[in-house]
Amino acid sequence: MTQKIRSDFFHYILALKKRRLTGYFAMESDDKKQQEALWETNNTASRKIFAIEDAFAAAIGTDATKELEHIRKLGFFSFSNRGDRAPEGSTYNMEGELVAVKKGAKK
Repeated sequence: MTQKIRSDFFHYILALKKRRLTGYFAMESDDKKQQEALWETNNTASRKIFAIEDAFAAAIGTDATKELEHIRKLGFFSFSNRGDRAPEGSTYNMEGELVAVKKGAKK
């Protein structure tokens, strides 16, 4: 069991790195074929990340699964670059600064 967790965590870290790099290179590429291949690799890495997160949460229990679903619904800008959750009614901008959510605006 410990070996499986170590292996999954190792592959999780690699997939995070691959997703970040392929996303960046896909946005920077001018070659459409290369861009499509990079986005496909990026999507595969994302699916792997989600599968490992789901498996870890399921191994922990129902509460962890519900919390993971809740966190995913909050969205990327609900967290700082250190992983701190934004207070209710606030979000983080592209510079990582905490800003108030405008009424009627989507998160």
